[in-house]
Amino acid sequence: MLPLVAGTALAAGPASGSKPTPTFDESDSVTISAAPDIVWSTVRDYDAPSVWDPFITSTTLTHGKNNTPGAKRHMTTADGGTIDDTLTAWNADKHTFATRMVHTDMPLRRYRDRITVEPAASGARLTWQAHFQAAPDAVPANARATVKHRIKHALAQVKAMLGTANDDSGAGLSPATRPTTTAAPSAAHS
Repeated sequence: MLPLVAGTALAAGPASGSKPTPTFDESDSVTISAAPDIVWSTVRDYDAPSVWDPFITSTTLTHGKNNTPGAKRHMTTADGGTIDDTLTAWNADKHTFATRMVHTDMPLRRYRDRITVEPAASGARLTWQAHFQAAPDAVPANARATVKHRIKHALAQVKAMLGTANDDSGAGLSPATRPTTTAAPSAAHS
């Protein structure tokens, strides 16, 4: 479990004589007028973040089985960058999964995140928590802004996709955005 608190900076232990590297936590959530199972079916597939995260344009599963901890994926970002990460947790019953970034062109290191869907009074609450450090040559405020921007826009995208549907059928969604729960996507997405 990631103990995350939005906007909190913690100091990492100093290396011999060097300045401590700050560690950041960013978290945001959105309430969506759709059943938790519908929201979960939209974000759950480790090999398909491009369905709901506008920052990701393609994903290839490079190791393991989709939605199984230990799986690895290679993602291409909208600006042409890349991200390689590992699925560290995935729980369908609790509607949550977590990843650990292995490599990225982004100004980050030691990045971990967790995505969770929970019931809310008016549907579901989708939460994205991230824990990370800025890369050594990066401006910490810029690294933080990058993560915050990605989280905010991805959550807004899911909310826009699911509109105001409030039942398990996906009523009110266009066929292109109606999530499915019967078939997992293929291992590679373009």
